[in-house]
Amino acid sequence: MNVFDCIMGRRSVRRYKADAVPRETMERIVEAGLAAPSAMDSQGWHFSVVTDGSLIDAMNASIAPKLPEVPRKRMIERNGGDEDFSVFYRAPVVVAVSGPVGDGSALTNCGLAVQNMCLAAHALGVGSCVIGLAGLAFQGAEKERWTAALQVPEGMEPLYAVVFGYADMTMPVPPRKDGRVTWIGNE
Repeated sequence: MNVFDCIMGRRSVRRYKADAVPRETMERIVEAGLAAPSAMDSQGWHFSVVTDGSLIDAMNASIAPKLPEVPRKRMIERNGGDEDFSVFYRAPVVVAVSGPVGDGSALTNCGLAVQNMCLAAHALGVGSCVIGLAGLAFQGAEKERWTAALQVPEGMEPLYAVVFGYADMTMPVPPRKDGRVTWIGNE
């Protein structure tokens, strides 16, 4: 798949089959994340790859009650009205993405790595979705619990997560909004 087709074809998947993603496939996806550019080549990221369904379910159970009202309603709607929704859309793989505490480039660096992983996944026939709400697991009293469970290295903090799995849905290509680009200069 050429890079432009990959970029234009990738969509966030919010419904997954129960099928496991082979370890070799996930290793290639993570390798793409590790190859991302970073400020000063710091490579300031850590990926906790979780395939343990009971751990994923436990994280979901700790996050769901912390969701603010509007995101909670959207999650329920996206899960077909299911009040027992999964923040992780029942994907078989969750990758928690951590960056260095206090590093002003961490969000950008980790975002570049995540984009690489999402594009690599799409090229390999695997769906993905970035889960910003996963950060709720690391707020309050449960922060230490989840940081330990995900083996986040000292000096790093979880920023968000990405889920991976085989899509159980088809996403239409949404129209792009106008007015998002301004060209400045002589042509």
